[in-house]
Amino acid sequence: MRVLKFLGLTVLGLLSLAFLVVQLFGGPIARRVVTALNQEIQTPLTIATYDLSLWRAFPHLSVDLQDVHVAGSDGSDLLTARHIA
Repeated sequence: MRVLKFLGLTVLGLLSLAFLVVQLFGGPIARRVVTALNQEIQTPLTIATYDLSLWRAFPHLSVDLQDVHVAGSDGSDLLTARHIA
């Protein structure tokens, strides 16, 4: 019985920690990903807002991007989207 209680509390603690990390550090993580993508691709990637969540697609991380724009090297639009999930 003690083993099950310990295991249950451990799993609950790890899940709580994962949700807390996403809530506290989701914005900075997403900004770093966008910055890294902009360093790797030749054209600028702009994203107006982004949201990271573990609730929507649990146990997977869900990323919602709003107003995404990628311009081509000749100035034309490669990608323009209001919402990408």
